[in-house]
Amino acid sequence: MLNCCNVNFVIPKHTLWIISLLILLGHYGNAQTPHCATGKEGNIWYFGDSLGLDFNTLPPQLVTDGKMYTYEASATVSDGNGDLLFYFNGEYVWNRNHQIMPGVNPATGAVKLSGSESATQVLALQHPGLPELYYLFYMNTFDQAVNTQQDTTRRMFYAIVDITADGGLGDVVSKNNLLFSKTTEKVISARHCNGIDWWIVTLESGSNRFLVWSLDQLGLNLTPKIYSSGKISPPFDAYKAGNIKISNNANFLLKCSYPLRVFNGPTWDGYAELFRFDNATGTISAPILVIDSVRSIYSAEFSPDNNKLYFNLWTPSDSLYQFDLCVWDSTTIRNSKVNLGKAADNTGQLQLGPDGKIYITSTYRNYLSVIHKPNLAGAACQYEPQAIATPRECLLGLPTFPASYYAPYKPYITQDAVVENCTPPCADSLRKYYVTGQCRNGASYAWNVLGGTVEQQQHDTVWVRWTQPGTGLVAVEHTWAC
Repeated sequence: MLNCCNVNFVIPKHTLWIISLLILLGHYGNAQTPHCATGKEGNIWYFGDSLGLDFNTLPPQLVTDGKMYTYEASATVSDGNGDLLFYFNGEYVWNRNHQIMPGVNPATGAVKLSGSESATQVLALQHPGLPELYYLFYMNTFDQAVNTQQDTTRRMFYAIVDITADGGLGDVVSKNNLLFSKTTEKVISARHCNGIDWWIVTLESGSNRFLVWSLDQLGLNLTPKIYSSGKISPPFDAYKAGNIKISNNANFLLKCSYPLRVFNGPTWDGYAELFRFDNATGTISAPILVIDSVRSIYSAEFSPDNNKLYFNLWTPSDSLYQFDLCVWDSTTIRNSKVNLGKAADNTGQLQLGPDGKIYITSTYRNYLSVIHKPNLAGAACQYEPQAIATPRECLLGLPTFPASYYAPYKPYITQDAVVENCTPPCADSLRKYYVTGQCRNGASYAWNVLGGTVEQQQHDTVWVRWTQPGTGLVAVEHTWAC
Protein backbone atom coordinates (compact mmCIF):
# COMPACT_ATOMS: atom_id res chain seq x y z
CA MET A 1 0.00 0.00 0.00
CA LEU A 2 1.17 3.49 -0.82
CA ASN A 3 0.87 6.31 1.68
CA CYS A 4 1.63 9.89 0.78
CA CYS A 5 2.05 12.78 3.16
CA ASN A 6 3.32 16.24 2.42
CA VAL A 7 4.44 19.46 3.99
CA ASN A 8 3.14 22.61 2.32
CA PHE A 9 4.49 26.09 2.88
CA VAL A 10 4.74 29.47 1.20
CA ILE A 11 8.14 31.02 0.55
CA PRO A 12 7.97 34.83 0.68
CA LYS A 13 10.61 36.92 -1.04
CA HIS A 14 13.32 36.32 1.55
CA THR A 15 12.00 33.75 4.02
CA LEU A 16 10.18 30.44 4.21
CA TRP A 17 6.96 30.04 6.19
CA ILE A 18 5.74 26.57 7.00
CA ILE A 19 1.96 26.73 6.67
CA SER A 20 0.98 23.18 7.55
CA LEU A 21 2.55 19.84 8.22
CA LEU A 22 1.21 16.51 7.09
CA ILE A 23 -1.63 16.20 4.66
CA LEU A 24 -2.62 12.62 4.03
CA LEU A 25 -3.08 12.23 0.29
CA GLY A 26 -4.43 8.73 0.31
CA HIS A 27 -4.08 4.95 0.54
CA TYR A 28 -3.64 2.88 -2.58
CA GLY A 29 -3.14 -0.72 -3.49
CA ASN A 30 -4.34 -4.06 -2.17
CA ALA A 31 -3.71 -5.49 1.27
CA GLN A 32 -0.83 -7.95 1.40
CA THR A 33 -1.67 -9.41 4.80
CA PRO A 34 -4.99 -10.78 6.14
CA HIS A 35 -5.69 -8.00 8.62
CA CYS A 36 -4.28 -4.70 7.42
CA ALA A 37 -6.15 -1.87 9.10
CA THR A 38 -8.16 0.56 6.98
CA GLY A 39 -8.59 3.44 9.42
CA LYS A 40 -12.35 2.89 9.57
CA GLU A 41 -12.19 0.71 12.68
CA GLY A 42 -13.06 3.73 14.84
CA ASN A 43 -15.90 5.08 12.69
CA ILE A 44 -18.66 4.17 15.18
CA TRP A 45 -18.77 5.59 18.71
CA TYR A 46 -21.05 4.66 21.62
CA PHE A 47 -20.95 6.56 24.90
CA GLY A 48 -22.97 8.25 27.66
CA ASP A 49 -26.68 7.54 27.99
CA SER A 50 -27.16 5.26 24.95
CA LEU A 51 -25.72 7.82 22.54
CA GLY A 52 -23.46 7.39 19.54
CA LEU A 53 -21.83 8.99 16.51
CA ASP A 54 -21.47 7.43 13.05
CA PHE A 55 -18.50 8.83 11.09
CA ASN A 56 -19.17 6.77 7.96
CA THR A 57 -20.84 9.92 6.68
CA LEU A 58 -19.56 13.45 7.20
CA PRO A 59 -20.57 15.36 9.15
CA PRO A 60 -21.07 12.44 11.56
CA GLN A 61 -24.60 11.33 12.25
CA LEU A 62 -25.95 11.18 15.79
CA VAL A 63 -27.26 7.68 16.59
CA THR A 64 -29.43 6.67 19.52
CA ASP A 65 -29.79 2.91 19.06
CA GLY A 66 -27.11 1.96 21.61
CA LYS A 67 -28.01 0.02 24.75
CA MET A 68 -25.05 1.06 26.89
CA TYR A 69 -25.31 3.49 29.78
CA THR A 70 -21.82 4.44 30.87
CA TYR A 71 -20.68 7.37 32.98
CA GLU A 72 -17.10 7.23 31.70
CA ALA A 73 -15.66 3.97 30.34
CA SER A 74 -16.27 3.17 26.69
CA ALA A 75 -14.57 1.42 23.76
CA THR A 76 -16.16 0.72 20.38
CA VAL A 77 -14.84 -1.58 17.63
CA SER A 78 -15.83 -1.59 13.96
CA ASP A 79 -14.54 -3.68 11.06
CA GLY A 80 -12.47 -2.45 8.14
CA ASN A 81 -15.59 -1.21 6.38
CA GLY A 82 -16.63 0.91 9.33
CA ASP A 83 -19.45 -1.45 10.36
CA LEU A 84 -20.04 -2.00 14.07
CA LEU A 85 -18.67 -5.18 15.67
CA PHE A 86 -19.12 -4.53 19.42
CA TYR A 87 -18.76 -2.01 22.24
CA PHE A 88 -18.13 -2.32 25.99
CA ASN A 89 -17.89 -0.32 29.22
CA GLY A 90 -15.79 -2.48 31.54
CA GLU A 91 -18.81 -4.44 32.78
CA TYR A 92 -20.74 -5.66 29.72
CA VAL A 93 -20.01 -6.21 26.02
CA TRP A 94 -22.71 -5.56 23.40
CA ASN A 95 -22.59 -7.15 19.93
CA ARG A 96 -23.47 -5.43 16.66
CA ASN A 97 -27.17 -6.14 17.30
CA HIS A 98 -26.89 -4.27 20.62
CA GLN A 99 -27.32 -7.48 22.64
CA ILE A 100 -25.17 -8.30 25.66
CA MET A 101 -22.79 -11.10 24.67
CA PRO A 102 -23.71 -14.42 26.35
CA GLY A 103 -20.35 -14.77 28.09
CA VAL A 104 -21.00 -11.70 30.26
CA ASN A 105 -24.81 -11.73 30.43
CA PRO A 106 -26.15 -12.34 33.96
CA ALA A 107 -29.53 -13.19 32.42
CA THR A 108 -27.97 -16.40 31.10
CA GLY A 109 -26.12 -17.12 34.35
CA ALA A 110 -22.81 -15.61 33.24
CA VAL A 111 -20.59 -13.38 35.37
CA LYS A 112 -20.04 -9.88 34.02
CA LEU A 113 -16.65 -8.25 33.60
CA SER A 114 -14.96 -7.12 36.83
CA GLY A 115 -14.40 -3.55 35.68
CA SER A 116 -16.56 -0.49 36.11
CA GLU A 117 -18.39 1.90 33.80
CA SER A 118 -17.10 4.67 36.05
CA ALA A 119 -13.44 4.00 35.19
CA THR A 120 -11.83 6.76 33.13
CA GLN A 121 -10.68 4.52 30.28
CA VAL A 122 -11.10 1.03 28.83
CA LEU A 123 -9.50 -0.30 25.66
CA ALA A 124 -10.10 -2.87 22.88
CA LEU A 125 -7.33 -4.12 20.56
CA GLN A 126 -7.31 -6.61 17.71
CA HIS A 127 -4.91 -9.55 18.06
CA PRO A 128 -2.09 -8.95 15.53
CA GLY A 129 -1.80 -12.63 14.66
CA LEU A 130 -5.40 -13.83 15.02
CA PRO A 131 -7.65 -11.07 13.65
CA GLU A 132 -10.84 -12.75 14.84
CA LEU A 133 -9.75 -12.15 18.46
CA TYR A 134 -9.87 -8.89 20.39
CA TYR A 135 -8.28 -8.10 23.75
CA LEU A 136 -10.28 -5.96 26.18
CA PHE A 137 -8.53 -4.05 28.98
CA TYR A 138 -10.48 -2.69 31.96
CA MET A 139 -10.08 -1.92 35.66
CA ASN A 140 -11.74 -1.28 39.02
CA THR A 141 -12.54 2.27 40.03
CA PHE A 142 -11.40 3.97 43.20
CA ASP A 143 -14.91 3.70 44.74
CA GLN A 144 -14.25 6.60 47.16
CA ALA A 145 -11.76 4.48 49.10
CA VAL A 146 -9.74 6.59 51.48
CA ASN A 147 -7.88 3.79 53.21
CA THR A 148 -4.54 3.45 51.43
CA GLN A 149 -4.12 -0.25 52.19
CA GLN A 150 -7.59 -1.02 50.86
CA ASP A 151 -7.10 1.06 47.74
CA THR A 152 -4.00 -0.85 46.63
CA THR A 153 -6.30 -3.79 45.80
CA ARG A 154 -7.75 -2.03 42.72
CA ARG A 155 -6.96 -4.21 39.74
CA MET A 156 -6.62 -4.20 35.95
CA PHE A 157 -7.96 -7.12 33.93
CA TYR A 158 -8.11 -8.36 30.37
CA ALA A 159 -10.69 -10.39 28.47
CA ILE A 160 -10.82 -11.87 24.96
CA VAL A 161 -13.66 -11.60 22.44
CA ASP A 162 -13.90 -14.09 19.55
CA ILE A 163 -15.86 -12.25 16.89
CA THR A 164 -16.69 -15.54 15.11
CA ALA A 165 -18.45 -17.02 18.19
CA ASP A 166 -22.22 -16.99 18.77
CA GLY A 167 -23.01 -17.40 15.11
CA GLY A 168 -20.71 -14.57 14.05
CA LEU A 169 -22.07 -12.03 16.54
CA GLY A 170 -19.08 -12.49 18.83
CA ASP A 171 -18.74 -13.61 22.43
CA VAL A 172 -16.43 -13.18 25.39
CA VAL A 173 -14.45 -16.43 25.51
CA SER A 174 -12.06 -15.46 28.33
CA LYS A 175 -12.58 -12.83 31.02
CA ASN A 176 -11.41 -11.27 34.27
CA ASN A 177 -7.80 -12.34 33.79
CA LEU A 178 -5.75 -10.36 36.30
CA LEU A 179 -3.10 -8.25 34.59
CA PHE A 180 -2.01 -5.88 37.36
CA SER A 181 -2.92 -4.78 40.89
CA LYS A 182 -2.61 -1.32 42.41
CA THR A 183 -3.79 0.27 39.19
CA THR A 184 -5.10 3.68 38.23
CA GLU A 185 -8.02 4.15 35.81
CA LYS A 186 -5.73 5.01 32.89
CA VAL A 187 -4.99 2.86 29.84
CA ILE A 188 -3.96 3.71 26.27
CA SER A 189 -2.26 2.05 23.32
CA ALA A 190 -0.11 2.79 20.27
CA ARG A 191 1.22 0.71 17.41
CA HIS A 192 4.74 -0.64 17.59
CA CYS A 193 6.94 1.01 14.98
CA ASN A 194 6.73 -2.25 13.00
CA GLY A 195 3.13 -1.34 12.18
CA ILE A 196 1.80 -4.68 13.45
CA ASP A 197 2.13 -5.07 17.22
CA TRP A 198 0.67 -2.95 20.02
CA TRP A 199 1.96 -1.26 23.15
CA ILE A 200 -0.49 -1.06 26.10
CA VAL A 201 0.30 1.55 28.77
CA THR A 202 -1.06 2.14 32.26
CA LEU A 203 0.16 3.89 35.41
CA GLU A 204 0.63 2.42 38.87
CA SER A 205 -1.25 4.08 41.72
CA GLY A 206 0.89 5.77 44.35
CA SER A 207 4.04 5.96 42.26
CA ASN A 208 5.41 7.34 39.00
CA ARG A 209 5.80 3.91 37.41
CA PHE A 210 4.41 3.31 33.93
CA LEU A 211 3.74 -0.30 32.97
CA VAL A 212 4.00 -1.15 29.27
CA TRP A 213 2.85 -4.47 27.84
CA SER A 214 3.31 -5.71 24.28
CA LEU A 215 0.64 -7.47 22.24
CA ASP A 216 2.22 -9.20 19.25
CA GLN A 217 1.38 -11.98 16.82
CA LEU A 218 1.88 -14.57 19.57
CA GLY A 219 -0.51 -12.81 21.97
CA LEU A 220 -0.18 -10.69 25.11
CA ASN A 221 3.18 -10.64 26.86
CA LEU A 222 2.19 -10.73 30.54
CA THR A 223 5.52 -9.32 31.77
CA PRO A 224 5.46 -5.54 31.41
CA LYS A 225 8.30 -3.16 30.91
CA ILE A 226 8.41 -0.62 33.75
CA TYR A 227 9.54 3.00 33.50
CA SER A 228 9.69 5.44 36.43
CA SER A 229 9.30 9.00 35.24
CA GLY A 230 7.65 12.23 36.34
CA LYS A 231 5.70 13.13 39.47
CA ILE A 232 4.56 10.60 42.04
CA SER A 233 0.78 10.54 42.41
CA PRO A 234 -0.91 9.77 45.75
CA PRO A 235 -2.22 6.19 46.02
CA PHE A 236 -5.92 6.65 46.76
CA ASP A 237 -9.31 8.06 45.85
CA ALA A 238 -9.82 10.39 42.87
CA TYR A 239 -6.07 10.67 42.22
CA LYS A 240 -6.52 7.51 40.13
CA ALA A 241 -8.81 9.28 37.65
CA GLY A 242 -7.91 11.30 34.56
CA ASN A 243 -6.72 9.89 31.26
CA ILE A 244 -3.47 9.26 29.42
CA LYS A 245 -3.05 9.90 25.70
CA ILE A 246 -0.40 9.12 23.08
CA SER A 247 0.08 11.45 20.11
CA ASN A 248 -0.74 10.28 16.60
CA ASN A 249 2.92 10.02 15.62
CA ALA A 250 3.58 8.05 18.84
CA ASN A 251 6.24 10.56 19.94
CA PHE A 252 4.49 11.97 23.02
CA LEU A 253 2.52 10.62 25.97
CA LEU A 254 0.38 12.82 28.20
CA LYS A 255 -0.80 12.09 31.75
CA CYS A 256 -3.69 13.95 33.38
CA SER A 257 -3.73 13.63 37.17
CA TYR A 258 -7.10 14.37 38.73
CA PRO A 259 -7.18 16.19 42.10
CA LEU A 260 -8.37 14.64 45.34
CA ARG A 261 -11.40 16.95 45.57
CA VAL A 262 -12.98 19.30 43.05
CA PHE A 263 -15.94 20.41 45.20
CA ASN A 264 -16.54 20.89 48.93
CA GLY A 265 -13.10 22.23 49.65
CA PRO A 266 -11.16 21.70 46.40
CA THR A 267 -7.56 20.61 46.86
CA TRP A 268 -6.14 22.39 43.79
CA ASP A 269 -3.61 19.61 43.16
CA GLY A 270 -4.49 18.51 39.64
CA TYR A 271 -1.69 18.54 37.07
CA ALA A 272 -0.65 17.32 33.61
CA GLU A 273 2.70 15.95 32.44
CA LEU A 274 4.07 15.39 28.97
CA PHE A 275 6.59 12.62 28.20
CA ARG A 276 8.61 11.31 25.31
CA PHE A 277 7.32 7.97 24.02
CA ASP A 278 9.38 5.57 21.89
CA ASN A 279 7.20 3.15 19.93
CA ALA A 280 10.22 1.01 19.02
CA THR A 281 10.92 0.08 22.65
CA GLY A 282 7.91 1.33 24.63
CA THR A 283 10.18 3.65 26.62
CA ILE A 284 8.61 6.59 28.49
CA SER A 285 11.00 9.37 29.52
CA ALA A 286 11.85 13.10 29.66
CA PRO A 287 8.89 14.43 31.68
CA ILE A 288 7.70 18.01 31.30
CA LEU A 289 5.22 19.41 33.82
CA VAL A 290 2.85 21.30 31.53
CA ILE A 291 0.46 22.63 34.14
CA ASP A 292 -0.05 22.09 37.87
CA SER A 293 -1.99 23.30 40.93
CA VAL A 294 -5.31 23.38 39.12
CA ARG A 295 -8.73 22.66 40.52
CA SER A 296 -9.56 19.97 37.99
CA ILE A 297 -8.01 18.41 34.90
CA TYR A 298 -9.59 15.26 33.55
CA SER A 299 -8.75 14.93 29.88
CA ALA A 300 -6.64 16.30 27.04
CA GLU A 301 -6.07 15.64 23.35
CA PHE A 302 -3.39 16.09 20.69
CA SER A 303 -4.08 17.76 17.36
CA PRO A 304 -3.90 15.51 14.27
CA ASP A 305 -0.53 17.01 13.29
CA ASN A 306 0.85 16.44 16.84
CA ASN A 307 1.86 20.11 17.25
CA LYS A 308 -0.96 21.27 19.52
CA LEU A 309 -2.24 20.06 22.86
CA TYR A 310 -5.67 20.88 24.30
CA PHE A 311 -6.80 20.88 27.95
CA ASN A 312 -9.94 21.81 29.74
CA LEU A 313 -9.11 23.30 33.15
CA TRP A 314 -11.22 24.39 36.08
CA THR A 315 -9.29 27.42 37.34
CA PRO A 316 -11.88 27.76 38.89
CA SER A 317 -14.31 28.12 35.96
CA ASP A 318 -14.20 25.90 32.87
CA SER A 319 -11.79 27.20 30.24
CA LEU A 320 -10.26 25.51 27.20
CA TYR A 321 -6.52 25.94 26.64
CA GLN A 322 -4.18 25.25 23.74
CA PHE A 323 -0.43 24.58 24.05
CA ASP A 324 2.18 24.52 21.26
CA LEU A 325 4.51 21.49 21.17
CA CYS A 326 6.85 22.59 18.40
CA VAL A 327 9.80 23.03 20.79
CA TRP A 328 10.54 20.32 23.36
CA ASP A 329 11.27 22.65 26.26
CA SER A 330 9.28 22.96 29.47
CA THR A 331 9.37 26.76 29.66
CA THR A 332 8.52 27.21 25.99
CA ILE A 333 5.59 24.79 26.16
CA ARG A 334 4.19 26.29 29.36
CA ASN A 335 4.50 29.83 28.00
CA SER A 336 2.70 28.89 24.78
CA LYS A 337 -0.62 28.53 26.62
CA VAL A 338 -3.55 30.21 24.88
CA ASN A 339 -6.92 30.61 26.59
CA LEU A 340 -9.58 29.81 23.98
CA GLY A 341 -12.35 31.13 26.20
CA LYS A 342 -14.93 29.76 28.56
CA ALA A 343 -15.64 26.13 27.88
CA ALA A 344 -19.02 24.46 27.90
CA ASP A 345 -20.18 23.50 31.40
CA ASN A 346 -18.87 20.37 33.15
CA THR A 347 -16.42 19.46 30.41
CA GLY A 348 -15.25 15.83 30.41
CA GLN A 349 -13.43 13.76 27.80
CA LEU A 350 -11.68 15.17 24.73
CA GLN A 351 -11.37 12.74 21.82
CA LEU A 352 -10.03 13.15 18.28
CA GLY A 353 -12.44 11.91 15.62
CA PRO A 354 -11.93 10.28 12.21
CA ASP A 355 -12.76 13.63 10.60
CA GLY A 356 -9.79 15.37 12.26
CA LYS A 357 -11.97 17.30 14.73
CA ILE A 358 -11.83 17.03 18.52
CA TYR A 359 -15.10 16.19 20.30
CA ILE A 360 -15.74 17.15 23.92
CA THR A 361 -18.37 15.89 26.36
CA SER A 362 -20.13 17.81 29.11
CA THR A 363 -21.31 15.83 32.13
CA TYR A 364 -25.10 15.74 32.57
CA ARG A 365 -25.52 18.01 29.57
CA ASN A 366 -27.33 17.31 26.29
CA TYR A 367 -24.63 18.41 23.89
CA LEU A 368 -21.12 17.85 22.55
CA SER A 369 -18.62 20.63 21.87
CA VAL A 370 -16.21 20.56 18.91
CA ILE A 371 -12.78 21.95 18.00
CA HIS A 372 -13.17 22.11 14.23
CA LYS A 373 -9.58 22.86 13.13
CA PRO A 374 -7.28 21.71 15.96
CA ASN A 375 -4.08 22.03 13.91
CA LEU A 376 -4.45 25.81 13.82
CA ALA A 377 -3.22 28.22 16.48
CA GLY A 378 -5.41 30.24 18.80
CA ALA A 379 -8.92 31.22 17.80
CA ALA A 380 -8.31 29.84 14.29
CA CYS A 381 -8.85 26.34 15.73
CA GLN A 382 -12.58 27.23 15.78
CA TYR A 383 -13.71 25.94 19.16
CA GLU A 384 -17.52 25.69 19.21
CA PRO A 385 -19.17 25.01 22.57
CA GLN A 386 -22.47 23.10 22.45
CA ALA A 387 -21.97 22.29 18.76
CA ILE A 388 -24.06 19.08 18.63
CA ALA A 389 -27.34 18.74 20.52
CA THR A 390 -28.13 15.29 21.89
CA PRO A 391 -31.50 13.90 23.05
CA ARG A 392 -29.96 12.44 26.21
CA GLU A 393 -27.06 13.21 28.50
CA CYS A 394 -23.52 12.71 27.21
CA LEU A 395 -22.02 12.17 30.70
CA LEU A 396 -18.26 12.26 31.24
CA GLY A 397 -16.61 9.84 28.81
CA LEU A 398 -16.07 9.17 25.10
CA PRO A 399 -14.65 5.99 23.52
CA THR A 400 -10.93 5.35 23.99
CA PHE A 401 -9.02 4.51 20.80
CA PRO A 402 -5.34 3.72 20.18
CA ALA A 403 -3.12 6.49 18.84
CA SER A 404 -3.36 7.10 15.08
CA TYR A 405 -6.29 4.69 14.85
CA TYR A 406 -7.84 6.56 11.92
CA ALA A 407 -4.65 6.67 9.82
CA PRO A 408 -2.80 3.50 10.85
CA TYR A 409 0.06 3.63 8.32
CA LYS A 410 0.37 7.37 7.82
CA PRO A 411 4.01 8.51 7.60
CA TYR A 412 4.36 11.62 9.77
CA ILE A 413 6.95 14.04 8.47
CA THR A 414 8.62 16.06 11.20
CA GLN A 415 11.67 18.07 12.16
CA ASP A 416 13.70 18.13 15.36
CA ALA A 417 11.76 19.94 18.12
CA VAL A 418 14.11 22.91 18.43
CA VAL A 419 13.51 26.64 18.12
CA GLU A 420 15.06 27.11 14.68
CA ASN A 421 12.65 24.60 13.16
CA CYS A 422 9.64 26.43 14.61
CA THR A 423 10.46 29.81 13.08
CA PRO A 424 10.57 30.93 9.44
CA PRO A 425 13.93 29.87 7.99
CA CYS A 426 16.06 32.26 5.97
CA ALA A 427 16.57 31.76 2.27
CA ASP A 428 19.35 29.36 1.32
CA SER A 429 18.81 27.41 4.53
CA LEU A 430 19.23 23.67 5.01
CA ARG A 431 16.49 21.73 6.80
CA LYS A 432 16.21 18.09 7.80
CA TYR A 433 12.88 16.24 7.50
CA TYR A 434 12.20 12.68 8.54
CA VAL A 435 9.43 10.16 9.10
CA THR A 436 8.85 9.32 12.76
CA GLY A 437 7.76 6.16 14.55
CA GLN A 438 8.24 3.61 11.76
CA CYS A 439 10.63 0.64 11.54
CA ARG A 440 8.81 -1.62 9.12
CA ASN A 441 10.74 -4.33 7.33
CA GLY A 442 10.66 -3.89 3.57
CA ALA A 443 9.34 -0.33 3.70
CA SER A 444 10.63 2.16 1.12
CA TYR A 445 10.47 5.96 0.98
CA ALA A 446 10.50 8.19 -2.09
CA TRP A 447 10.95 11.91 -1.41
CA ASN A 448 9.81 14.75 -3.65
CA VAL A 449 10.68 18.43 -3.13
CA LEU A 450 9.43 21.54 -4.92
CA GLY A 451 11.01 24.94 -4.31
CA GLY A 452 14.30 23.54 -3.07
CA THR A 453 16.95 20.93 -3.74
CA VAL A 454 17.58 17.60 -2.03
CA GLU A 455 21.15 17.64 -0.77
CA GLN A 456 21.01 14.23 0.86
CA GLN A 457 18.48 11.41 1.14
CA GLN A 458 18.81 8.46 3.48
CA HIS A 459 15.84 6.08 3.61
CA ASP A 460 13.29 7.86 5.87
CA THR A 461 15.26 11.15 6.12
CA VAL A 462 15.92 13.96 3.66
CA TRP A 463 17.98 17.17 3.83
CA VAL A 464 16.52 20.03 1.79
CA ARG A 465 18.09 23.35 0.89
CA TRP A 466 15.44 26.00 0.26
CA THR A 467 16.43 28.56 -2.36
CA GLN A 468 13.38 29.73 -4.28
CA PRO A 469 10.65 32.13 -3.14
CA GLY A 470 7.06 31.02 -3.62
CA THR A 471 5.31 27.81 -2.67
CA GLY A 472 7.37 24.86 -1.46
CA LEU A 473 6.50 21.22 -0.99
CA VAL A 474 8.02 18.26 0.80
CA ALA A 475 6.27 14.97 0.07
CA VAL A 476 7.08 11.37 0.87
CA GLU A 477 5.65 8.22 -0.67
CA HIS A 478 5.80 5.34 1.79
CA THR A 479 5.39 1.85 0.36
CA TRP A 480 4.79 -1.09 2.68
CA ALA A 481 2.91 -4.41 2.68
CA CYS A 482 -0.22 -2.76 4.07
